[in-house]
Amino acid sequence: MKDLRLKFKGIDDWNRPVFMDDNGRYFGDTDHLFNYVANKDDVLNFYRDMLLNNCICYFGQQFGCEPMGIEIKSNVKIILE
Repeated sequence: MKDLRLKFKGIDDWNRPVFMDDNGRYFGDTDHLFNYVANKDDVLNFYRDMLLNNCICYFGQQFGCEPMGIEIKSNVKIILE
């Protein structure tokens, strides 16, 4: 199983949580939205017991972009940091 480590970058203008991998690619969730003042702990606690492959998808190459919506395969373990 391959690991995908994602670091929390913030909440975008559409209230979506946004994460970035070590290669500068952005990922996020379009179904679970957060208040603009939500912080890293709020977001990470929300996802603590969730199957992340069902909610986190590939967004694109920049923060706040229109999400590409590409699903992350089940053989990839998503780790939020």
